[in-house]
Amino acid sequence: MTDVFISYSRKDTDFVRVLHQALSHSKFEAWVDWQDIPLTADWWEEIQRGIEAADTFIFVISPESISSKVCRQEVEHATSHNKRMVPIVHREGFDDIFMHEALSRHNWLYFRQQDDFDQTFSNLVQAINLDLPYVRMHTRLLTRAVEWEHSQRRDDLLLRGQDLLEAEQWLRDSIDQQKEPLTSEQHKTFISKSREVETANQRLLKTGEQARRQVRFGRAVLGLTLLAAAGVGLLTVAAYRQLHHAQIQALITEANTAFKENRQTGEALTLALQAGDQLQQKRLLKGRQELTSKLLPTLLKTNYWILEQDRLEDHTNDVLSVTISDDGQHYVTASADGTAILWDRAGAQPKPLEGHDDWVREAGFTPAGDQVVTVSDDRTVRFWTLEGRQKNHLAAAHDDYIYSLDFSPISNTFATASEDGTVKLWTLAGDPIKTLMADGVDLPQHDSAVRSVRFNQQGQLATAGRDGMIRLWNAQGQLLSSWAGHTEEITALAFSPATVSASQQLASVALDGKVKLWNLEKDNAVRTLTLTPPGPADELWSIAFSSDGQWIAAGGHQDKVYVWRRRDGVHVATLEGHTDRIRSVAFSPDNTTLVSTAEDNTVRLWRWPNPGLIALKIHQDEVFITAISPDGERIALAGIEGTVSLWDKTGGYLDILDGLDSPIYALDLASNNKLAVAMANGRVGLWRSQPANPVFFMAHDDESAIRSLAFSPDGQRFATASDDGTTKIWPTAGPFERPLVVLEGHEGPIYNVSFSSDGNQLVTAGDDGTVRLWNAKGKEIRQFLGSGNAAYHAQFSPDDSQIVSVGEDAIGRMWQVDDGAEVATLQGHG
Repeated sequence: MTDVFISYSRKDTDFVRVLHQALSHSKFEAWVDWQDIPLTADWWEEIQRGIEAADTFIFVISPESISSKVCRQEVEHATSHNKRMVPIVHREGFDDIFMHEALSRHNWLYFRQQDDFDQTFSNLVQAINLDLPYVRMHTRLLTRAVEWEHSQRRDDLLLRGQDLLEAEQWLRDSIDQQKEPLTSEQHKTFISKSREVETANQRLLKTGEQARRQVRFGRAVLGLTLLAAAGVGLLTVAAYRQLHHAQIQALITEANTAFKENRQTGEALTLALQAGDQLQQKRLLKGRQELTSKLLPTLLKTNYWILEQDRLEDHTNDVLSVTISDDGQHYVTASADGTAILWDRAGAQPKPLEGHDDWVREAGFTPAGDQVVTVSDDRTVRFWTLEGRQKNHLAAAHDDYIYSLDFSPISNTFATASEDGTVKLWTLAGDPIKTLMADGVDLPQHDSAVRSVRFNQQGQLATAGRDGMIRLWNAQGQLLSSWAGHTEEITALAFSPATVSASQQLASVALDGKVKLWNLEKDNAVRTLTLTPPGPADELWSIAFSSDGQWIAAGGHQDKVYVWRRRDGVHVATLEGHTDRIRSVAFSPDNTTLVSTAEDNTVRLWRWPNPGLIALKIHQDEVFITAISPDGERIALAGIEGTVSLWDKTGGYLDILDGLDSPIYALDLASNNKLAVAMANGRVGLWRSQPANPVFFMAHDDESAIRSLAFSPDGQRFATASDDGTTKIWPTAGPFERPLVVLEGHEGPIYNVSFSSDGNQLVTAGDDGTVRLWNAKGKEIRQFLGSGNAAYHAQFSPDDSQIVSVGEDAIGRMWQVDDGAEVATLQGHG
């Protein structure tokens, strides 16, 4: 690491040499490109590394540097990493219109010819030394984070032990004290991931120690048994091996049994990890390869299917609510044990918030994220720092239990809702603003508790409770509308994210066991959808939208968390693991985690979404067709029932295309966001850009199913092969009244069509036992004859010099494209 990086124009080289010499005399190490870039190094990469490794970025302002493209790139790179920036003016006469805004935000030091160099340099030294330990940690963590990113995020480059604790404290101090330079997203991600891996490693160590304790116990038991049987003797190595073999086999069996009983929770994975820990003691298990072959499938399937990432068990009574901070770095839970607990993202270092005298019903983060506010059955509202220290409290804020609170996103206010039937607005300092009135009459006219209060992004407020009514208020606390929401008590409300659509939705759940979605347009509520969990109707107590608006989660009396796709209300998952009523659900801001709390005293963190779990729900029948886009970015799955689901390469759910009127027999993806599906009724559906509306057209006779479909490499054409014995080539841009080319020659159904890598040739395989080579204009070049049995599949080698085919006889054949010679047969499949 270096003290400063100097960005300058070559015209100012003489001045920069003087500045560099002064810095060197003051024991500062300066990075300047005339001496630090090796001639053989990649120039810009070296510049970037130099900026990242410097504590302070000095920019020499002159007309040439302000207009320099390279200097601007250097400023932008420094800004993207939140580097401390010190602009110094050497020569004036520049046009402010070209000034980078990052330079304008800082105070300038003047090193002009008429200025006192020594005095200004003294000011520069003070600026460099300001809060130097903090800045050096900023640089050190940034360089480690960048190295981690460039090394494919290897776990061995993450922080550990004391380094991690110091980094976490540094990050908290930076945020709490709003230190400059600000922390970057790279800092936060690097530290957060370090904590996740450290916590996981600690748990593995704990699991390993538990396994070793079991081994020691087993040894003792076996030793006593042999001693009793023989009267005297030694425990042999063979006996040890038999004991370990039996223990590991038992753990694998238990893991598989636990997985069958509930594939979502962590018990099966824990047992499998314990078996793996014992299996690593190779000196005791030499030659036990069969155990490895049994354990690996168990580890793979449990690791893939397990949804439960973590379980937080510090509360001693029902956990009534969970709230996640806007940056996703903290959770806060509220419990009937009279406490709230503040957790970091990894669930480590919990901070109890103690002071209430009764159940804590809900806790939330202030909009700035620097405080937590809690409400309780003791009728008080309390304010806490993120270190767990109580700052303030409102005694007798209501006349009865306080059930709910929420913060306005457009003003420094928050609202509370109570058993006393009132909703009150407060400043963030705790000063009362008003009690909400309905037509000039206090809400208690309904003689019912208000169970939930929620703000939307426009500052409107929704309230609901025991009377089954929902009320909508404007930001000033004036009643806009009210309507009957449910036939029983409403227990929770949630607004959809503001970014999802112009028509925001409100979701409500109640003791009638239903989730209802309401469109709010011009202050009128229109119910759009009612969702009912599978199984017998029962109470629901919680509701949440994912931040991207795709998913809705709810939980209640059945100790399960239910998830629906918001667009059409399809139930996609049921998360099982809690042993008592679910009281709260919440999605993390990045939509990778779903958190639930329950009356079993636990908080559970679920991995979301799980591609396999959702696919099982989306595709109600066998999934037997897959396609991967040429760039590897997207995956499509098709079920015979007429549904296509789209996923990204990490397994993230993208979209679903359903409602097709015929079974799907083939599909393909192009790298330019095109998708085509072929159906049993001879029709083709073409999506030119998801999720745009598709074009459907009849490509073949309606009695002739389309068996295969393929895009050309450039995505401008696609080919369809059908039971009618023809292959047709179509333009993706349309029109679709007639194909560009028809390939005719097969006698019977065609099962497969593929393009060559340059798109100039095609190969088809048919029921007539032939594989045929065609040019793109439809002329047949040659036939490849196998055993005479049906040919099911054929495709080109990567260099287009050969074709490989397989057919009904289960024999693979390789053919030379230029002369049609059969060069190899591949046998082995039955």
